[in-house]
Amino acid sequence: MDNKYENFLCNVGVINIRSQEEFNDFVSLMEKLGLKKIKYMDRICKKYGFEKGFCCNAGSKYCDPKDVCFEYQLRKGFTSSSIQKYKQYNESIEIYTLDEIKEATGYAIQLDKNTLYKPDSFFHNTIIHNIIKVNEIDTIQDRTKDIKTYTPVDGFYDLRKFDIPEEKFRELWQMQLYFKICQTNQTIIKEQPDMWNYLKELSGKYQSELFNYPQKYVDFIDYEIEK
Repeated sequence: MDNKYENFLCNVGVINIRSQEEFNDFVSLMEKLGLKKIKYMDRICKKYGFEKGFCCNAGSKYCDPKDVCFEYQLRKGFTSSSIQKYKQYNESIEIYTLDEIKEATGYAIQLDKNTLYKPDSFFHNTIIHNIIKVNEIDTIQDRTKDIKTYTPVDGFYDLRKFDIPEEKFRELWQMQLYFKICQTNQTIIKEQPDMWNYLKELSGKYQSELFNYPQKYVDFIDYEIEK
């Protein structure tokens, strides 16, 4: 198998989690992917902390936090051990980073300020500077300061029809305006495959985020950057 996430599900690979912060990110990703039994591991961490919970295993010597790995067993859930233990019993097992699994599952793109205000950090070229100007990004920030002034962005869902917390409402509004700028420049962007694929991934993440919130009404406006 080539897909690292499929390898993980089939016990061909394990995920190396090196810190409390990475563990929180790992739990969040597994829940988004529908692997609900991660809740058990989350409870261990909340009770004992990352190091005591997973580095001090019963009857085992303490291992370095950077060596902690998690595996998934079908119908059983998650277990953990050290890189050394996994290699001891199966030398051919693959050790993956969390970023590698995110990439394999399509969750590598995050909705955060870097996405909105520093789009060039995600591209391998500088053509984005000729498309999304700094002053346009600043305009997005200014325009979305007060959600009471929101008007539906042409071609996108009306955010008022969803029960969205204020901060998230502003973030999704910013994403819509960001996509609108990109949509206006589709012809140029499509000439850059990496950029176009990135925007499609980001568009999917935006949809997933939006549909996490309950709907207030049924009718919607057609949306979105072309798939």
